[in-house]
Amino acid sequence: MMATRTLVSGLGLLLFIATFAAGAADVDFAAAVAKAQKEEDLGAVNRLCNEWSEAKPQDERPRVILGRIYLKLDKVDLAVEQFELAAEANPLSAAPRCEIGNIFLRAGKYADAIREYNQALKISPKFVPAFLGKARASLRQGDAEAALVEAQRAEGHEPDAVEVRALLGEVLLALGAFDDALAQVADALREDAENPDLRYQHAAALELSGRVEEAQKAWKRFLELEPTGGRAVRVENGWAVLSRELFPAYPDPAISPDGRHVAFFSWPSGIVRARLEAPRERVVIVPREDGWFPRHLSWSPDGAGLAYNEWKAKPKGERNRYVETTPDSVPEDLELSNQAASGPAWSPSGHELLFFASSQVLLLDRSNGESRKLKLVGAPGERLYAGIANYLPNGKGLVVPAIIHPEKTLSLCRVAEDTGKVLGRFADLGRVVCGAVSVSEDGATLASMALSKPKGHLIAVSTTPPFVQAEMLETIYAYARASWHPEGRMLVTAVPYTRERLLAIVRLGGLDRRPVRIATQRTANTVSVTVTSRATAPQSVDLRWQVFDAGSLRLGALGESEEAVELKPGTTFECKLELTPEQQESAQTVKVTALNQDGIGAVKLMDWAEEGE
Repeated sequence: MMATRTLVSGLGLLLFIATFAAGAADVDFAAAVAKAQKEEDLGAVNRLCNEWSEAKPQDERPRVILGRIYLKLDKVDLAVEQFELAAEANPLSAAPRCEIGNIFLRAGKYADAIREYNQALKISPKFVPAFLGKARASLRQGDAEAALVEAQRAEGHEPDAVEVRALLGEVLLALGAFDDALAQVADALREDAENPDLRYQHAAALELSGRVEEAQKAWKRFLELEPTGGRAVRVENGWAVLSRELFPAYPDPAISPDGRHVAFFSWPSGIVRARLEAPRERVVIVPREDGWFPRHLSWSPDGAGLAYNEWKAKPKGERNRYVETTPDSVPEDLELSNQAASGPAWSPSGHELLFFASSQVLLLDRSNGESRKLKLVGAPGERLYAGIANYLPNGKGLVVPAIIHPEKTLSLCRVAEDTGKVLGRFADLGRVVCGAVSVSEDGATLASMALSKPKGHLIAVSTTPPFVQAEMLETIYAYARASWHPEGRMLVTAVPYTRERLLAIVRLGGLDRRPVRIATQRTANTVSVTVTSRATAPQSVDLRWQVFDAGSLRLGALGESEEAVELKPGTTFECKLELTPEQQESAQTVKVTALNQDGIGAVKLMDWAEEGE
């Protein structure tokens, strides 16, 4: 009797297990998980995915879903673990390997990412996400042609996929095929008008094509679909990275004051200059001396010369120099009262140079050669140690990256040039390493290197409340400066390198937040400048105008308004350009700068040959 009861109990247990397994098999886990994700119930997603994995141990999908969730929560190690478990569950699925490739791509480990994508394609030769991943890795390394090959392979398998079309548009933008990019994205938008990625690419294509007004409307449409997040912040402030053109060069470039040229250190030639539109066509300014490495280049406001620092390791040495920007010029040493210093930066007037000296600011008067240290003065109890500082474009103060003790945090501070007193803070960056900052000529944005774990970034910071900040680009440099184009929608900066040192010409886009707009018109020797307020609050502006030749050298004197002028609708200034007939024949670029009472405004460059607006 006992044996019979035991047998019946055993059969019942087996029947229960079989019934449970059959029930689990009948559960549509994919639909249940999708419902929980839509409801943003992460607990339910986790529970369902674990039940799914137990019920169907050879199905990789629940592990892939959990891995993606961990990634969104920045729990990268847990994400990798889930993707590896997914690969073990189903070795014939390409998805887990592709997800691991995406993690490497996110970390900037492009060779590892491509290896994983290739592994995914060995498993499934038509796996489109792997082609897209390879295309993105190529793009981020500056190889747009290789990216195009991979994007077209993806298109060959899924020509109507929105993600494929969006990436293909991005690649075409990087190649400069703006019309093709616009056509590609426009076709995709007809099928998915509410896709923020497509809206982003559409706005970027319009801006790079020079269709500025249309681009502004397109950026606003994008923000309606994606109002929050890092990409939205960059678009709102005009910091969206539209394209990057990479070329071999060392850090610390300097763009000329008319925006036509860029100077940089090129191994083994020395300091060279090139047209910004053709950075590989170089002319040597100063041949490299054995053992010396130039850095911290700064182009003078009149275009006549470069200030820079040089260092060498054996024997250890450092010096600051000035050289004219014409080819094969002979540099001269800048004497700084026997004080070690680096990081020269020109004042907007060109009468003064700023240096970094033993965690303090050093100022050199170019008219008499006298230098003085500027000790930073913070709040009571604070000790401040300066990094490589810079001038605000209106000449009324400095911006200084400063380590503040006892907190040991770094802030970008507004500092009075005469007293060293900290007048305010643009940004508190936390515990990061930051040695250099640059300011756009319109006064609207600071660009600061900020190194931290796991990786560093070039940080953009607005100069007006609420002092928004955002990561623009990855970097491995703390003491290299980015150099702004005068009009503020482009900069040249060092980017992380693998085989060689690289600079990038970075074109920026997004909403135009500048408080004034400048329109110019030249007739003979007179330039009419119309400055229009774009702000609701009252404004007054100071105006500067100047003319440059083909070599980026200023012709004649700098013109300035005698006093600030209150802006009224369509305010018009007439600028008389006093040039000799010979100078007029050499003139290439008219530069007009309008800065309001807060030191923020706009810069306009006009080709001298263009009569009219």
